[in-house]
Amino acid sequence: MTNYNGISPDLARFVGFNNYIRAFSDPNVGEAAARTAVFVLSYVPLNFLVALSLALLINAGPHVRGLFRSLYYLPSVIPVVGAAYIWRALFNQDTGVINTALRAINPSWGVAWFSDFATSSLVSMSLWLGLGLGTVMYLAALQNVPVELEQAALVDGAGYFSRLRHIVFPLISPVAFFQILLALIYALGVVVEPILLATSSPIAPASVPNDNLLLPVYTYQQMFTEQRFGYASALLWITFAGSVAITLLLFATRRFWVHSESGNL
Repeated sequence: MTNYNGISPDLARFVGFNNYIRAFSDPNVGEAAARTAVFVLSYVPLNFLVALSLALLINAGPHVRGLFRSLYYLPSVIPVVGAAYIWRALFNQDTGVINTALRAINPSWGVAWFSDFATSSLVSMSLWLGLGLGTVMYLAALQNVPVELEQAALVDGAGYFSRLRHIVFPLISPVAFFQILLALIYALGVVVEPILLATSSPIAPASVPNDNLLLPVYTYQQMFTEQRFGYASALLWITFAGSVAITLLLFATRRFWVHSESGNL
């Protein structure tokens, strides 16, 4: 509720709710919130589908379960800065491995991945970073599904997807809810990844492509680039309130799809 610039506390002046009024009338905030929604709606379902699919594949081959579990979990222990450098080495327009391979086929080929496909690049890197934990969690849940239930359904003529829908998923739904919640919280707070994909230093976030200018990134710019700490703090509170509302909405839906042996959720 001040116009604090982050440097001179003595010059800070109380402005009441002006920062919040400004935030709701700022078109950049609305656009950044819309881009954040697009990222959330892209990342969360893909994280669920890909992690669960990988866990199902690994669970089907018990002899190599330990090897693949380690391989898929490896990206989770790589720092986000290292992952960003890997992605820049792969997708750089001039020197990236992928564009080099494309130009070997046709010299005129070369894609500006971080500008023309900025959101896709960000989602792919975020998925790579987050798949390890999700896959391991789903795999642990799948190993606790009673085999006799699937065998009984198989004898009754149930197909693979029918068993997956009516037996496997209800039994692993508490883990699925937990993983979806983690993915949602992560997606609502992404700020470092877009900056590192655009520049080698988080000190200079101004070059972030417009498609990756999510609400947390816009807030970061307002705070550390524009030195509008009061306004950025108001944006943080608005983001926090929105995140809480979305999280509560997710909790409200769990009684429709999360299975509990006790019946109490």
